[in-house]
Amino acid sequence: MAKTTRSRPRNFDPVAGPLAERPYPQLAAALRSRTKPILREWEKMVRQHVPPANKVGFDEVLDSLPDILKGLADALASGDPPESSG
Repeated sequence: MAKTTRSRPRNFDPVAGPLAERPYPQLAAALRSRTKPILREWEKMVRQHVPPANKVGFDEVLDSLPDILKGLADALASGDPPESSG
């Protein structure tokens, strides 16, 4: 039996995959609306599993996660992740 393969667009991004094919504004909005709880959970987990983190402030524990989440939401909303990096 022959194996069927779907052709991919010429500009298919193997890293972003289907996320680069169209925008996902609802997913972006959901991520944006849950950023604070995600950051609180991140801080809790880091402090629980990385004992030296108990000696540093909230901003140091978060590091660049707020920027990463914002960039991810922007990329999801745009449908063109490379365009939103910047």
